Amino acid sequence: MKLLKTLLMILLPLAIFAQGHLVFSELVLQPSAGEYAVVTNPTASAVDMSNYYLTDATDPANGKFYYKLPSGADFWSGSGSDFIARFPAISLPAGESLVIGLGRDTDYFSEYGSYPDLYLKGSGADTLLQALAGATTIGGSFNAKLDNTAETLILFYWDGVSATVQDADYLLWGSAAYAVDKSGVGTYANDTPVGSQSFMSAHLDEKKLIRVSGEGSETATGGNGITGHDETSENLAATWTVVDLASSKPAISEVVLTPASPSERDSLYVSAVVTNLSGTLTVECVYTFDAVRTVLEMAAGDDADSYACVIPPLGDAGTLTYYIRAENSLGLADSTLSYGKTVSAYVEAQTIRYLRDNYEDLQETVVTATGVVTVQMGLINTYASYIQDESGRGIYVFGSPMSGLTRGTRVSVTGTLSKYNDSMQLKDITVTSLGAGTLPEIDTYTCQQLNNNFMALEGTLVRVHGQITDRADGIGGGSNITLDDGTSSLTLRVWDSTNLLGNAVADSLLQPGNSVEVAAIGSFYSGAAQLLPAYPADVTAWTDGDPGTGQVSLSVAPFPFVPRLGEVINYSYEYPDEARVIIRIYDAAGRYVTTLTDEYHGISWTLQKQWNGKNELNQFLAPGVYIMHMEVIERSTGKVTRKAQPVVIAVKK
Repeated sequence: MKLLKTLLMILLPLAIFAQGHLVFSELVLQPSAGEYAVVTNPTASAVDMSNYYLTDATDPANGKFYYKLPSGADFWSGSGSDFIARFPAISLPAGESLVIGLGRDTDYFSEYGSYPDLYLKGSGADTLLQALAGATTIGGSFNAKLDNTAETLILFYWDGVSATVQDADYLLWGSAAYAVDKSGVGTYANDTPVGSQSFMSAHLDEKKLIRVSGEGSETATGGNGITGHDETSENLAATWTVVDLASSKPAISEVVLTPASPSERDSLYVSAVVTNLSGTLTVECVYTFDAVRTVLEMAAGDDADSYACVIPPLGDAGTLTYYIRAENSLGLADSTLSYGKTVSAYVEAQTIRYLRDNYEDLQETVVTATGVVTVQMGLINTYASYIQDESGRGIYVFGSPMSGLTRGTRVSVTGTLSKYNDSMQLKDITVTSLGAGTLPEIDTYTCQQLNNNFMALEGTLVRVHGQITDRADGIGGGSNITLDDGTSSLTLRVWDSTNLLGNAVADSLLQPGNSVEVAAIGSFYSGAAQLLPAYPADVTAWTDGDPGTGQVSLSVAPFPFVPRLGEVINYSYEYPDEARVIIRIYDAAGRYVTTLTDEYHGISWTLQKQWNGKNELNQFLAPGVYIMHMEVIERSTGKVTRKAQPVVIAVKK
C-alpha cells in the first residue's frame, strides 16, 4: 500500500486540531481526471479507517440517502458517476492525511505526476471497497464522479451492526440542492434544515477548495456526528475558500539540529528548508523539554527557503522533542513528524588539564589523552616519556609502547591514571601514533610561580629564565644546577641519560654567572620544585634588551596618550648587574594601579617597553596624571635606588 508515501502530512491550523474526529481538508472538483479529496486526522491518536465510508451518492428526488445504508436499500443513487465506498483496513496516524483520488490512479498520475494514497476505480490494495460485500456501489465511470456545480460529499462511520450511521464530515457546494436533513428519520437527531445549511462555492478549472480553519460555529452537541456534532451546521462558506490549484501547503525538508550530540550547556541550532508557493509564510520550531512546550519563530536565512532558530542551552540532561511547522497566509500548513534528541549532561573534554584537575574522581580508571610528545622515552628515565596537549598541561607516560616516538609526534594514549611517588602518570598503556604534530605553546613562569605551583605543573613543559648561581655535577647520575630569577631559585636537574651536558653549547651556557632561558619538564623533589631539561636546544642565552652601563634610569615619552583609542606610551629603563627591578603605576593620590615588571636580572641592560594604560584588571584608566615608579634592589650590596616619572592619560573630546 502506498499509504503515507505520497501522504501530505499536513498540520492544519490549531483550531482544526481542536476537533476530535476526521475532517476533509482539501477538495478538487475539476478537471474530472484530477478529482480528489483529502481526509485529515487532527486527533491525538491513530484512526482505524476500516468502518469509514465516503459518498457523493445523495439523490433527494428519489429518496436515496447514505444514512439508509444499515437497511441495505435506497442508500445510494446508483448513478454511474456516483459512489458509496468503504475504506480498506488501514490506520491513519495522528496529524496525518490521506489523498483520495476519485477515479483511477493513472488519471491522477497523468494530472499531478504522482499517485494518490487511495483511489476509487481499480483492483489494487489501494482501492476503496464496495460499501457492501457482493454489491456494486461504485459507479462505472472511470472519473467525473463529482459534479462541478453542485453536489454533496460525506465522510461517515458505520460499524456494520447499528441501525444508524455517524457523520464524520459533511461538504455541500454550489447550492443546497443535494443537502441532507435526517430530522425525524428513525432515531436520528435533528440536522440543520436544508434551507439553513451553508455551502461552499464551486470552483473553476485550475482552482481548488481548501479548509482554512476548524469547523467554526458548528453545533457541537445533540447532532448525528461521531462526536455529537451537527455536521450539517458548519458554516462552510466561512471555513472553506477557493485558491489556485497550484496553491499548496508549505513543504518542509532538510531539518537539521546541531550539534548532533548536544549537552545541557550547548545552544541548539535548528534549521530547515521550507518551500512555499502561496502567500507569506510563518515558520516555527515547537519543542518540548522537561514537560514544558515552547514555540520559537524561525527566521528566514540568506539562502532561499532557509529558516533557522536557536534553542538556548536547556540546562539539564533529558530528551528534547521538536518539530517544525509552517503556515502560509492562505491558511495552508505543514508540519514534520516529531523528532527526538537526547541531551546529555555536560562532560568537560578529557584534556590533560581535565585529567589532572579531576584526579580524585578518575584515579585508577582507564582514560585517553591525546597530545604531542614533549620528551621521548629514555631521556629522563628508561620507560618515561611526556606528552602535552592544547590545555597547557602535560603528563608522565610510563611504558615501552612509547618507544621510538620522538619529540613532536602526536599520539593518543589510553591507560590507567595513577600516581607514583605523588607524580601523576598514565600506566598500562596502549598508544596510537597520529603522525607529526606541533609542540604546544610553552608558558613562561617565574621561579617563585614554579615553586608555588609545582604539583599542578608537574609533567608540563614550561619555560623560565634567570641567572645560573650554582652547579654541582656527578650527583646521583646527573647534575644539579641552581637558577635564580630574583623572585626565587630552583634546581635544574639534568640527568646524565639526556646527554644534555655532552653538548658543548648547552654545557657552556649552564655555568654559574650566565643568564639563560630554559624549557624543561616541571617536577619536584623533597617537596620543592625542580625542572628536568632534556634537549640542548631547550637551553639558550637569555637577553632582554641592550647591554647597559650599570646605571639606574627611567624615562617616559613626554606626551599624553589616549588608551581608549589604542594608543600606548613608550618608556625605557636601565639597571645594573644582579638586580631586582620593580616598576609600578600609581595614581596621583598614591594608590596602587598595576605592576609593569618585577624581575631579577643578572646582567645590566637597557630595555624599551610600552604601557597600554590599563590597570591590573585589564581595565582602561580614567584620564588624569599617574606616576610610573621604579625600584632597583642590587643583590650584592642591598642598595635600593628609586626613580619616578609622570604619565598623562588624556581623553579625546
